[in-house]
Amino acid sequence: TLNMLRSQARVDVIVEPTLIMRFRMTSVSIYNSSSNARIAPVAANLDPSGLKVTTPSIPASLQINSTPLVYIPDPVNQPFETVNSIRQIYLFEKAKAASAGASEALSLIIGGHYDGSSTETYYKIELLSATATPAPLDLLRNHHYILKIVEISGEGYATKEAALAARPSNMQTSVLTLDGANQKITYFDEQYYLSMNNTNALFASNIAASVNINIQTNAPGWTHTPNGTWFTATKETVRIPNGFGGYSEILDMLVIKAPINTTGFMRQGSVTVTAGKIKVEIDVKQE
Repeated sequence: TLNMLRSQARVDVIVEPTLIMRFRMTSVSIYNSSSNARIAPVAANLDPSGLKVTTPSIPASLQINSTPLVYIPDPVNQPFETVNSIRQIYLFEKAKAASAGASEALSLIIGGHYDGSSTETYYKIELLSATATPAPLDLLRNHHYILKIVEISGEGYATKEAALAARPSNMQTSVLTLDGANQKITYFDEQYYLSMNNTNALFASNIAASVNINIQTNAPGWTHTPNGTWFTATKETVRIPNGFGGYSEILDMLVIKAPINTTGFMRQGSVTVTAGKIKVEIDVKQE
């Protein structure tokens, strides 16, 4: 088996729906991004499974884009809908900066109109951790970064260059990182996301078995509804020890179990997973 990892990271920028009357995003400019990359990651930078990277693999002769990459966010379809940048930005890996605000740090400059103003001003965002003292994050291949603008308290800087040279101001953001090796499918509504590694549960007829589906969401709880009586579906929490008395990961998991099929016919059903307004059907089949 040959495992393939995407050489790029995906970055989405989403505006909190409650800000719709105060802020309208008009552009996203990426500064200090890599213009080249290794085709395959360094073996030492893979986790033991070989399915995801833990640190970036930087080419021997790294090149940095001398001008910003500029993206225009998706147009809105509804009158009261925030403007977001989704599935537009794909970047090569880059190692984290030495410190927040470093001149070489990967930076996103958000253009937008604040509080109905006709003047576009600019805000700086960096990839920083959510710790008490925010620290720069690596940009890793085959990962999905969701930057959410959660608060705006005033106009930004007059130019992109001024915003880039300054400290982030008047804009609060959160960063969510999803590993593409584990979470292959992500759905969004105007407020929440729902991510999972699979939307199919397939069973052989001659053996009782289970299928585990990893679930991630920022909604305040998710629910599931089985549509069928020949299988069971339960929500479980899996804690992965880190070897130091704590846990490296805490995962929500939907566990679907099916007994041996003695009917002689294929059995079909589904499980509806709901997070906020998002509803996803997981197909369940047994030969």
